[in-house]
Amino acid sequence: MNFMRYKAVLGIFISLMFFFSGGSLFSQNETLYPTGTVIPPEVVEYWKTHQPSPVLAKPQSTLATTKNWSWRDSSVKNQGSCGACWAFAAVAIVENLGTQNDLSEQALLNCLDGNDCNGGWYGYALVEIRDQGVPPEACAHYIASKQSCDNVCQSPPFLEKVRNINSSNGYALWGAPDGNTIAGLKYRLRGGPLVVFMLVPEDGTFDTYTGGLYDYDGGTIPASRGHAVLLVGYNDDEQSFTVKNSWGTGWGEGGYFRISYDDVQDDVQFGGYAMTASQAYTEITTPVELGVFEVFTYKNTVTVEWATLSESNNYGFEIQRSSNGIEFEPLTFVPGNGTTNVPQQYHYEDAGLAVGNYHYRLKQLDFDGSFMLTDVLTVDLNPPKSFSLFPGYPNPFTEQITLNFELPTATNVEIRIFNMLGQQVRTLTSADMRAGFHQVNWNGTSDLAQSLPNGYYFLRFSADGNSQTQRLL
Repeated sequence: MNFMRYKAVLGIFISLMFFFSGGSLFSQNETLYPTGTVIPPEVVEYWKTHQPSPVLAKPQSTLATTKNWSWRDSSVKNQGSCGACWAFAAVAIVENLGTQNDLSEQALLNCLDGNDCNGGWYGYALVEIRDQGVPPEACAHYIASKQSCDNVCQSPPFLEKVRNINSSNGYALWGAPDGNTIAGLKYRLRGGPLVVFMLVPEDGTFDTYTGGLYDYDGGTIPASRGHAVLLVGYNDDEQSFTVKNSWGTGWGEGGYFRISYDDVQDDVQFGGYAMTASQAYTEITTPVELGVFEVFTYKNTVTVEWATLSESNNYGFEIQRSSNGIEFEPLTFVPGNGTTNVPQQYHYEDAGLAVGNYHYRLKQLDFDGSFMLTDVLTVDLNPPKSFSLFPGYPNPFTEQITLNFELPTATNVEIRIFNMLGQQVRTLTSADMRAGFHQVNWNGTSDLAQSLPNGYYFLRFSADGNSQTQRLL
């Protein structure tokens, strides 16, 4: 992982602020949570002499009254005791835009010179992500302190990048908020979230916020209390913005907060120095060349098939499944073939599934622990069209017979076994069952677990007023 080193002048600026503030970049007198965003002096000076590009926006009356991009967010993270909100906000917008939902803030913290737990600039972090990319969390786990860039894995499985940021040099869309900022934020929110700057009040009202509309009415806030957050939406009826923070899910509304439009131009200065990004993409660096990745369905079974054209240092594949396309769980692990130039084929059957939508992906792992994730494939398991009981097999049987049946809707199912005299000898099932494909087995024993004599038996299948019978030997 080769991260570029940025802006030595920012490091000097941060050091001077640290010195003149008596050893602390931000006051901790009444602060429960760290901040840590410092606007570089060259950025401040730039916006003293430049005007924002004119926004060719529709009249505000034609914009939607609400917008919210939080449905694309990754999970809320916690910057802990480190003032790394600048890194968390930059990573948060990339995770929102792309398919990789756990990227490494620690990699940015370690590898960007002049940016550390005492302060940093998200504009330069986004430049780094655009040019060099950010690796997955597994490449450098967050430990809330700046470490050597050598501690970031040198061969990450992938790098997540963005093709565009609104300011090629990381200087933002505009400077301090003014009378046009609310309209500008709403206009930009049409296309996606924004990373924005704010000042955190010293009175503790923001630190202890637990929900509702935040509207600060205190006094001046020191410039050293800069904080970076991800703006994901707005609501005109409430006159508020919806924002993702990096103080963990135990703060605010599950890690989010709603802030009044009034706080844009008052002492909070919410929404200043905003930045956007677009076209997030994954640059695969792991040397396993995947040839095909497909999924097929048959009744309640999904078959996952994939092939590689070549492999290098391939430990194997973890097959992952999700019911919502966001939260994935591992199903099984299939060993790889190490290093080979011979094409290899793999498959896995995921059986016994309920009716519904399923999402699959592969996590390819190298022997050194690095990994990559494939694209996500989605399949639909539709319910059968009618109640059906299929012939048991094998029939005749000696040890066990297998019975398959289909249910178009959820219903109560009863399967009972009778002898030639019409006496019930076994209840195989009597329960509510979901729609879909099902299977039960009978081993020739009674309800008392006693082996029954050889001969003919009758199976009665009943579901939702439907009844079918089979003769078993």
